[in-house]
Amino acid sequence: MNFPILKDVKWWSIQAGSIVFAGIAVLLALDDNNLYKVFIVFALIFIAFGVRRASILTKNNQQK
Repeated sequence: MNFPILKDVKWWSIQAGSIVFAGIAVLLALDDNNLYKVFIVFALIFIAFGVRRASILTKNNQQK
């Protein structure tokens, strides 16, 4: 288990942001608003940043 990742507040905030953006996208899609595509892109960008941060934390943990 990667406890350094689970203890990282920045990683948790990135993941929460991606969930919020995905939720907003779903609500906009239900309302037939085409702006949901922008929020999907934001959610994917946040997920990519979260994966990058998790891989950096994992590499730093393995070097110790």
